[in-house]
Amino acid sequence: RLFLFDLTNAYFEGRTLGNDLAQYGHSKEKRFDCTLVSLALLVDDRGLPIYSHIYPGNQSEPETLGDVLSSISSHL
Repeated sequence: RLFLFDLTNAYFEGRTLGNDLAQYGHSKEKRFDCTLVSLALLVDDRGLPIYSHIYPGNQSEPETLGDVLSSISSHL
């Protein structure tokens, strides 16, 4: 089976009080002044989503991929 994985981040302009996922991290858009969240998406060979998750903005990409693989391994 073929799966495609994408991880991107989105930044917040303004205050993010009470949002534990919004953290300072490595912004792909070079917005180091803003808090971020990371958005993970895994699709199958037809392009249908089979897994998605929102991660804290300061979590590394390798850490995120490891978590995704652990999460889906019991479902496949």
